[in-house]
Amino acid sequence: MRPVLSVAQNVAEILQSLVPKTLIVVPHDAGFFSNFNKVMNHLVCSLHRYGIRAIEVDWNIEKGRKFNAFFYGTHKDGNIWEHFFEQLSFPPCSSIIRKKTSSYRDYSITGSYAYNLYTSGAGWRQQYHSAFKKYIRIKPHILQEVEQIYSRYLAGKYCIGVHIRNEAHKCEQPDGQMPPLEHYMAEITHIIFSKKDEVKIFLATDVEEYVARFRNVFGEKVITQTDVIRLQEPPINPENQIIYQYDPNLKLAEDVLKDCLLLAKCNVLIHRVSNIATAVGYINPSISMIYCQ
Repeated sequence: MRPVLSVAQNVAEILQSLVPKTLIVVPHDAGFFSNFNKVMNHLVCSLHRYGIRAIEVDWNIEKGRKFNAFFYGTHKDGNIWEHFFEQLSFPPCSSIIRKKTSSYRDYSITGSYAYNLYTSGAGWRQQYHSAFKKYIRIKPHILQEVEQIYSRYLAGKYCIGVHIRNEAHKCEQPDGQMPPLEHYMAEITHIIFSKKDEVKIFLATDVEEYVARFRNVFGEKVITQTDVIRLQEPPINPENQIIYQYDPNLKLAEDVLKDCLLLAKCNVLIHRVSNIATAVGYINPSISMIYCQ
């Protein structure tokens, strides 16, 4: 009778997977783009499978709940997703089940696993780009501010995007290390000497000292967002990261989103493992991605 029971259980699971569902993606305690990439992961890996007919994003923060890393608003801000994006839209369906998840469907897109994606070819970038283009609608005021910066400083130039994380993120790297700034600069210098076009460098970083050091070397070629919340110097340990030095606020999310969108407008991206680099890679699947050793 045990094999019959096992078959019955399998049949029940199959039938359950066919029941129409709406999957509600809620935050986990991680950065903005870790949570954004999780939404994208479900659009690619969950939608139209397991009975899932629609996906909603619910980034409401329950009153009294305190995240250590998802630090982009409070319960007073409502659904944080909707400050930056339109809610996902799907054809009407009579979903019987509304199921919440705070997990990825497939963790290969995040954390140190993402390094394998970067070396696996462009297939994942096209796959995620198709879902991004189809479902993600960024709020117009964000796009307008990004376009203003791009038009004023970067349009018509060969643009090198550089994303540099502070030392506290070395634990997320495959080798457990972050390269010194000189390694990024060497990659940039090589590109500059290979180009006849005017070159601009869009630098996205959360450390003000890195901005100063880049400007000492590359001068007016370096473009950054202004009025951005940054650490003044690299943190010694993870507890000194930028998110622990400010009250939760939407501006932190807006800063990082605009940095990502500006990086995605560049011709090439110099980066290490990060959820921002991953997002840039599929937002613009044509950008050349150079992993800084």
